[in-house]
Amino acid sequence: MIRRAWSWRSQAFRGLVYQVLAVALIAGLLAFLAHNTLLNMRLRGIHSGFDFLLDPAGFDIGEGLFSFDSAQSYAMALWAGLLNTLRVAVLGIFFTTVIGGLVGVGRFSRNALVRVLCRVHVELFRNVPVLLQLLMW
Repeated sequence: MIRRAWSWRSQAFRGLVYQVLAVALIAGLLAFLAHNTLLNMRLRGIHSGFDFLLDPAGFDIGEGLFSFDSAQSYAMALWAGLLNTLRVAVLGIFFTTVIGGLVGVGRFSRNALVRVLCRVHVELFRNVPVLLQLLMW
């Protein structure tokens, strides 16, 4: 069994030392930032935590799977927002799959009108930036 001599001439040793120093530097920086943040929050009387989730939200959510009014908590607002996001995502995935499949099959159609309309649809949505489409719709 060959034993390695750990010296500064060894690339493996230097690499290990540099990695340990880098991890120690990052850990020290994170500790400094956490300490500084907590100190400044304490000086300004700011409390951290998730206790605010039980406070009344103070705003309404117009649409959703269940009714939400301003007297309910922030936790219920987050729940309503999550359910709204999932509803829109599932509907979006379904309809884009159906429309994309129909347009993709339509591009191989023998009917020239269907083929041209599908090609125009693809080129229009491919070449118009998404941000502009969001503003347009």
